[in-house]
Amino acid sequence: MNISSVILWIILLFFPVMALYWRRYAAFSIYILGCAAYLYSTWRNSDGWEDLADFATLLVIVIPLYILACLVWVFTLWMERRRKSK
Repeated sequence: MNISSVILWIILLFFPVMALYWRRYAAFSIYILGCAAYLYSTWRNSDGWEDLADFATLLVIVIPLYILACLVWVFTLWMERRRKSK
């Protein structure tokens, strides 16, 4: 395991931990889904193309899931503030 993969996992796990800390459970579940997809991609048996497959999984599945989770987080925050202002 090289330093770039350690940094990537720190970044990937930072968002779910913060979502859980701030009790944004919908965003947390989407973040965990992205982590699970990337974890599956890194643990499956491969035939020599694992680096390219991991990168493709990150670009095609994980990053869009993280963007979706961020949007869900912002939407729930907006709804909560809107509800408190009434």
